[in-house]
Amino acid sequence: MTFGEGVTTIGNNAFTTCTELVKILFPSTIETIGDNAFSCTAIVDLEIPASCKTIGESAFAACSKLSKLTISDGVKKIGSRAFAYCTAIEKLTIPASVEEIEDGAFSFCIGLKQIDIPEKFASRIGDIFSGYRGELGKDCEVNYY
Repeated sequence: MTFGEGVTTIGNNAFTTCTELVKILFPSTIETIGDNAFSCTAIVDLEIPASCKTIGESAFAACSKLSKLTISDGVKKIGSRAFAYCTAIEKLTIPASVEEIEDGAFSFCIGLKQIDIPEKFASRIGDIFSGYRGELGKDCEVNYY
């Protein structure tokens, strides 16, 4: 699915449970992805552009086929459970532009093997990645910058 230039918001629940949805191309004008907007879809590869400032609660939750996630520098907020149960993600980089990550944003992302995340989130790593089935820092490499 390709969204045209000029689209700034994807509304809450817009495409939730669209199980045939495997690819999304956001325009450079997207600013907000609403709550549950793409939860329970079959997305495999996802790039959140720099123009997007807010990723809503559970926006991509339970996208179990999502294996490649790129969050561009420019994103400011990642909502609670935004990527919860995205079990195929192995590597994750949180850009320095992110100011807020709500609890459980990446909960139960049990496939993670590497996380690159700003130092400012070090004290909250367990809350952000709750439900991880191993030991963060041991079973999953965590790099602070």
